Amino acid sequence: MIGRGLVRSLQQSGYSTTILSRNPDKNKALNAMNGKVVSWDLKNPLLQEEFKGNYAVINLAGENISSGRWTPLKKQKIALSRIQSIEKLAESISLASDQPKVFVQGSAIGYYNAFNRELCNEDAPKGIGFLSDVVSNTEQKAKTMFQNVTRLIIIRTGIVYAGNGGAFPKLCSPYRFFAGGPVGKGDQWHSWIHIRDEVNAIRFLLEREQSTGIYNLCAPTPIQMKDLAQRIGEILNRPSWLPVPGIALKMVLGEMAELILLNGERAIPQKLLSEGFTFNYPEIESALKDLLS
Repeated sequence: MIGRGLVRSLQQSGYSTTILSRNPDKNKALNAMNGKVVSWDLKNPLLQEEFKGNYAVINLAGENISSGRWTPLKKQKIALSRIQSIEKLAESISLASDQPKVFVQGSAIGYYNAFNRELCNEDAPKGIGFLSDVVSNTEQKAKTMFQNVTRLIIIRTGIVYAGNGGAFPKLCSPYRFFAGGPVGKGDQWHSWIHIRDEVNAIRFLLEREQSTGIYNLCAPTPIQMKDLAQRIGEILNRPSWLPVPGIALKMVLGEMAELILLNGERAIPQKLLSEGFTFNYPEIESALKDLLS
């Protein structure tokens, strides 16, 4: 979802894009302007020629962490898919002539400690648990494999709000059936970002030659789940008092429910703001009205 929005934005500005995809047919529409789609996954031969002369590589690959219960096999796929994609990309790029100068690695605010609920900027310490370990290991692998690039940018993204995919439509669906409400106790923090701000932030970091290192990509106003539920209900003119019991989520989703839904994150984009990035949707009300109108 992020990749499609980013490619469209880049192409509209005149950039030439090459998309490496496991499902090239799904992304054929992105060939419309200055782009091409190349079939590639971790099992295919290296594609060093595709990296020749490119300005930047953006890696958003990885097993979806929220697509089901975290079984041992699922956890293995989540961890290995991220590490292996970095290794394969690094190997391909190292063999290419005229190598890219910038590498952007997708990451997540799951790095931080979700249990203390304090504000977390980019300097906040690592948390505990499976998700924090995956994020930390992924970032360390990128730092090791791409230490010689001119700029390595790691984007720790929050929950991306978009009208046509991701978690947001699922979050709003119960309200349309008069069954909406906070998840769990409702006091957990929720760090979010509108899809347009996500795309614009990545563009900003790509094009600002001084930008390097780790960035939180989330709105500057994290919100507690109970307040989010109330605002969604108000905009949709639906009740928002019916909670989703935490125990039920744990029974269905297990560890994933505990770390992602019931504890949440309270991250802020301190580096983005200090470097001059301006959010189109800094407040939850403006984002919800845009997506739910």
